[in-house]
Amino acid sequence: MNSLIKKAPQPNNHFTAILVSLTNGNVSGGKLQLLANVIDYLLLQMEDGHSCINLNEYVLDNSSSVEIIRILETSDLCGFYVFGQAIKLKPLTVLHINKDTCLLYLTRYFYYELSCVSNIKLLNTQSSLLYNEIDEQLKCLTNNQKNNFPNNEQIEAIKSCALNKLSFITGGPVTGKTTNVLLLLA
Repeated sequence: MNSLIKKAPQPNNHFTAILVSLTNGNVSGGKLQLLANVIDYLLLQMEDGHSCINLNEYVLDNSSSVEIIRILETSDLCGFYVFGQAIKLKPLTVLHINKDTCLLYLTRYFYYELSCVSNIKLLNTQSSLLYNEIDEQLKCLTNNQKNNFPNNEQIEAIKSCALNKLSFITGGPVTGKTTNVLLLLA
């Protein structure tokens, strides 16, 4: 079974032992050891700041990740999401896997991530500012241009930021990101 995975972490994690004991005999032998290795790997990645693991990056080939998903289904430890819909949630769901992406999470971190995504979506709405108010402010700004600053791209970035509650300004060094933020705040 361990020939399915690229690298097996050092087992004997106390939390992993507890989780594996909760499979109630549904998983045994080499599959149980493989399950323990997957959980250990997830915990190691979490120690490094990751919220999940991608099974496709952990296993040797895609058929191996399918096998691990089958083991997880059998274990009674895992809830599943397919196309954003929860399926097979069990009373003791401590792991979650998104079958679309093969991402495996501890349940708590899965819900943290879902919460963050929904909060970001709520933020990403149009602002209450009116187009004509923004255009008026931009005209004042462009009338006071010195040395072609702000340029057309910067004006569009300022307009986009003013129209949306959530915006990102990116660009290389010395392209005016900080100055754009200062203009937005002024």
